[in-house]
Amino acid sequence: MFSSIRSKVIILLLAFSFGPMLVFRLVLYPQVLRGFQEIRIKDLESVGHKQAEFISVWMKERKADVETIANEYLVRSFLRFNPGDKELQELTSYLQLVRDNYGYKEISLVDNQGKIRVSAREDFLGLGIEEFDYFREALKGNIFVTRVHPSVFSIPNEFGEMERGVPTLFVSGPIRDDRYKVIGVVSLRVDVAAISKEMRRVKLGETGETYLADENGYMITESRFVSTLREKGMIKKRTALELRLVDPTTGQLTRGVQACLKGENGYDIKGYPDYRGVKVIGFWHWIPEYRWGLMSEIDVDEAFRDLCEVEKTRVALTLTLSTLLVVAAVYLGRRLTGGDLYKFP
Repeated sequence: MFSSIRSKVIILLLAFSFGPMLVFRLVLYPQVLRGFQEIRIKDLESVGHKQAEFISVWMKERKADVETIANEYLVRSFLRFNPGDKELQELTSYLQLVRDNYGYKEISLVDNQGKIRVSAREDFLGLGIEEFDYFREALKGNIFVTRVHPSVFSIPNEFGEMERGVPTLFVSGPIRDDRYKVIGVVSLRVDVAAISKEMRRVKLGETGETYLADENGYMITESRFVSTLREKGMIKKRTALELRLVDPTTGQLTRGVQACLKGENGYDIKGYPDYRGVKVIGFWHWIPEYRWGLMSEIDVDEAFRDLCEVEKTRVALTLTLSTLLVVAAVYLGRRLTGGDLYKFP
C-alpha cells in the first residue's frame, strides 16, 4: 500500500515539476520562434526595400544625366563640328570630364545613321551602332535603359584589363535641335560594378547579402562570396552574367528567384537552398521597370543563432533540473509515505 502511495506521490511531484517545462516547450517556445522569425523577416524586408529604393533613385539619376548632357549647347551642335575644330575639342573634354566625375565607362554622341561622331574614347569614333536597341529606342525620342549584357567591344574591366564581354548597361536618350527634332543620340555606358559596390554598403550580418537577378535567372551584381565561388569553379571571373541562380541539389532556380521572376514580392522564413546550396531565409522584390529581381538573403544558421543558443541553454537546464527533480521526487516520496522507516511487528 505504501509503495503504491509512494509511486503516486513521486508521479505527482514529477508532473508538477515537468509541467511548466512542457508548457514552455509546447506553448511558449513556438511563440518565441515566431517572434524571432518576424524580426528576421522585417530586417530582410527593410533592407530589401531600401535597396529597391536605392536602385530606383540611382537609375533615375542616370536618366537625368542623359537629359542634362543632351541639352548642353555643345552637344546639341555636335553635328556641325569637324575634326580640329576648337568646339569639338571642348565637347570631347566635356564628355571626358563627365565620364570621369560621374563614373561612367563611356559617353558617346551618335548621328541619325548610328555612327559615333563624338566620344570620350577616341578609338570609338566612327563605329556604327545602328543595330543596337539603345540607339534605335533613343532615336524614337525615348530615354532607354538596356538590360545588363556582355559588352560587344573591349572595355576596362574591374581589374583594369581590357576585356570583351564585361557586364555592361547603357542609358540613352535623344539629342534635339532648336525645333525639337531628334538629330542624334547620347549614350552612357554605366559601370555595373558600381551598382554592386553601392549595394554592399548596406550591411546584413556576416552572411547576409542583397543582389540583383535578371529575367533569365542570372546574377547581374557581384556576390559577397565571389572568391569562394571562384575557388569552387562555379565562376571564372565574376558572378555578374556568369552565375545562374540555381539550387545545386535540384538544378532549378532557387525558391526565391523563381517566385521573384514571376513578378511576385514575398519571403520564405522556413528556409531554402541558395545558389551555394546553403539554407537561407530570404525576401524578394520584383522591379518591373527594369525586369530585375532584388533578393535579400541570410544564412539560416546566422539568422537563428540567438534562438539556437536559447534552445541549447534550455535543453541543458532541462536535463540538469530533470535529474535533480527525479532525485528530489524519489526522496520526498519516500519521506512523505514513510518509506522504509515503517517497521511492523
